[in-house]
This record gives sequence, C-alpha cells and structure tokens, in this order.
Amino acid sequence: MSSTHLSEIDDPTDIGLIRTVLRSAGFRGSHAVADSEEKRAALTFLKSEFRNGVSSENELLSALKRRDDLLPPALRRMQGIWQTTSRSPEKQTVVT
Repeated sequence: MSSTHLSEIDDPTDIGLIRTVLRSAGFRGSHAVADSEEKRAALTFLKSEFRNGVSSENELLSALKRRDDLLPPALRRMQGIWQTTSRSPEKQTVVT
C-alpha cells in the first residue's frame, strides 16, 4: 500500500502506527490475506478513527476487529477460532 494513501496524515510516527495496525490485522506484510479493496477499506476506516481521536495501536486494532465487515474471510475465520479458544470451556461455542 503506497504512502500516498496516507498523505493527509503528516506525522511519520502516525503513519507508522496505522501501518503497524494494518500489519497486525493481516492487511500488510508477507502474510497478508487481504486483497487491495479490503486493504483500502481498512485503511480508510483507520484514518477516520485516527482523525476522530483513536490514537493508540490497541484501540485502533480493537476498532478494526469490531468491524467484522472489513475483515477478509480468512481473518474472520481466525477471529472465530480465537473467540472459541478465549472463552472458558463451559461457555465455548463454535463460530462458523
């Protein structure tokens, strides 16, 4: 994803933060599972969140994960697996 998509964010540290969030969520890097449209949608969402005051890596990542419609199918499946393993055994349900 080119830096021109991040052009309205001036601080290189802030650009790096958004790139880190995208990488952590599987939108960037060698293990990225998102296509170009999915990456663009996630970037647009993160820039909006950032402009609205959400400025920590954890908050941005959480906001992105709450937007299930922005996650590529492979990430949704992984998130479903994570949800089932993070609950106590008596409360586990399979998410399909």
